[in-house]
Amino acid sequence: MSLYFDEEQQMFREMVRRFVAAEVTPYVDEWEASSIL
Repeated sequence: MSLYFDEEQQMFREMVRRFVAAEVTPYVDEWEASSIL
């Protein structure tokens, strides 16, 4: 349990973490190499 975030905020943070892990992290090196980032 967090002192700073309520349950809904915790759920949102976890959803964002999962999205980034699945949809961003695998492509970071490719994007950096092609100057997309």
